[in-house]
Amino acid sequence: MSNGLDDCLRNLQKVQRDFEAAAMAALIKWGRETIDDSKNNYCPVDTGLMKGTGNIATEIEGTSHNVILFFNTPYAPLVHENPNAHHPIGEYGFLLKPFNRRAPKLVTDLGSELKKVIK
Repeated sequence: MSNGLDDCLRNLQKVQRDFEAAAMAALIKWGRETIDDSKNNYCPVDTGLMKGTGNIATEIEGTSHNVILFFNTPYAPLVHENPNAHHPIGEYGFLLKPFNRRAPKLVTDLGSELKKVIK
């Protein structure tokens, strides 16, 4: 037999799952848009290899939900961090700059998605 407390706990668990799903969806969308901005507007291009490796990965550990933005070449960190390197196309800090520029949008996008869960 069900009682009010059991119903309340089930509803809270559902809301928690819905919040987590909405938060992760917002993080993934923001991460994809940010890596695309980096690839299209900031990433240095010589052969195009590095630009093609820009991607995101997701990671969930307990209640921690993470989206990792990365370029998967051995030289990406060197190119990213060297302000003195010549970049005829693109620039150093090619991931940091779009990340910082788009950070406020993450907060508003995340808030919008979470509000949808409670409506």
